[in-house]
Amino acid sequence: MTTLSDIVDLYAGKVHLWIYGTAPRLLSVLDSPTRKAIVYTLAAHGPATLKEIAGRLKLSPSTVHDHLKKLKEAGVIEEAREHPKRHKVEVYYRLKIPFLLLSEYNSLEKKVIQCTKALEDQISETFKKIEETVKSSNLRFKEFLSEQRREEATKDLSFSLLAVVISTSLWRIIGTRPVAYLIIKDVD
Repeated sequence: MTTLSDIVDLYAGKVHLWIYGTAPRLLSVLDSPTRKAIVYTLAAHGPATLKEIAGRLKLSPSTVHDHLKKLKEAGVIEEAREHPKRHKVEVYYRLKIPFLLLSEYNSLEKKVIQCTKALEDQISETFKKIEETVKSSNLRFKEFLSEQRREEATKDLSFSLLAVVISTSLWRIIGTRPVAYLIIKDVD
C-alpha cells in the first residue's frame, strides 16, 4: 500500500537542481521533499491548479498552497492564467525555471563532451604553462617545503590559478546571474 509520504518521497527523489553561481534561496526552497514533489508534478504533467497538484500528491490543498507560495517567492514557479475553466479562470501553476529529463541531459552531456575535446586540450596546455610559470617564480613558500611537497604545492597552486581564471571567464560570459535548471528522472 502506498502512503502519502511514499508518493512525495518518490517524486522528490526524481528532482535534482543544477546551478552555476549562487542562489541560496533557490537551494533552500528545494530542500523540501514536498516542494520537490510539486516541481516533479508540474514537470511531468504541465501546468496544474492547486487542487490538481494536491490530488496527485494526495496532500491537503492548504499544505500544497503553503508550498506553492514558497516556490513562487523563490522564482521556481509562476501563475499561468491561460487555462480558463468555463466562466471563471482558475489559477494554474507552471515551472518558471527550465528542466531536462535525465535521458535528455545524458544525451546532451555526451554531445557536449565531444564538442569540448579541443577545449580540454587547450586547458591542458595552459595548465602546463601556468605550472612552468609557478615553478620558475621565486615564491616564498618554496623555502619552507621539502622538494616533494614543493612539487605538489606547485601543481596545487597552478590548478587553483587555472580554476580561478576559468571561473572568472565563465562569469564574464554569462554575467553575474546564477544559471539554474532542474533535472527530472523518469517522468511517469
